[in-house]
This record gives sequence, structure tokens and C-alpha cells, in this order.
Amino acid sequence: MNSIFCGIEKLSLVDFDGYISCTLFTSGCNYRCPFCHNSPLIKEQPSLKMEEILQKAKELGMMI
Repeated sequence: MNSIFCGIEKLSLVDFDGYISCTLFTSGCNYRCPFCHNSPLIKEQPSLKMEEILQKAKELGMMI
């Protein structure tokens, strides 16, 4: 099964204040913000397989 997610940041200290988090990124954004730090994801990208996302979460010890 494919997902809408095309990128994963395994460790983030800034996306969820006060917590260590894992961040998933989607592609195909219809905004064109000049300051976007994820501009490569604006165009449609190959999606991650759900099994791959769950495996990475399991490796990181996350509860879903």
C-alpha cells in the first residue's frame, strides 16, 4: 500500500515543541511560498510505502 508521504525526518527537535519527534512530509503542495524549506517536495514525488514508514517508526521505538 502506498501513502501520500514522500519524505521522513527521523529526528526533529523543532517540529513539536518540547518533544523529540519524527516528521512525515507530503508532496504536491499547491502553495509556492518563497521561504519554503521543502521546495523540492512541491512537485509530485514517489511516495513511501506504508510498510517502510511503520518499519522506521518501529526502529525508532515510536507508538502509533
